[in-house]
Amino acid sequence: MSYKDRFRRRLDAIQAGAWEQLEQITVFPPEAARGILGEILETGCLSQNAANICLAREALARLPGEWLRENLPGAVNDCLFREPGWEEWEFRRLAEMLEKPFPELLAWWIDYAHQRNDPEIEEAINDYIKQEE
Repeated sequence: MSYKDRFRRRLDAIQAGAWEQLEQITVFPPEAARGILGEILETGCLSQNAANICLAREALARLPGEWLRENLPGAVNDCLFREPGWEEWEFRRLAEMLEKPFPELLAWWIDYAHQRNDPEIEEAINDYIKQEE
């Protein structure tokens, strides 16, 4: 089974037809919508497999921007920066997921990450900003 099939099945297990209807996440039950966003973040930020990372980027980009702005902070609090040693990786992966489809959320993400006061995250932020210049 391909990575895409596995990812789709994980999303569809949370809400039937989720993969095909990500653009309509606003009509999903709130708990299911939060679960889907959490699965997307975990797949894109905690995975080391390039296929999973790309699938999560694609899925996140399909979500409505206004809904994502309202729900991303809570999902980040629930999903990310939970495993010591992964913080730098998680910062970089979510920054990459947000940079093109949601640049205004990228600015929020950088501010959020700064508040962690973690030297590893600060280094990743500085590297990321330099890379973008």
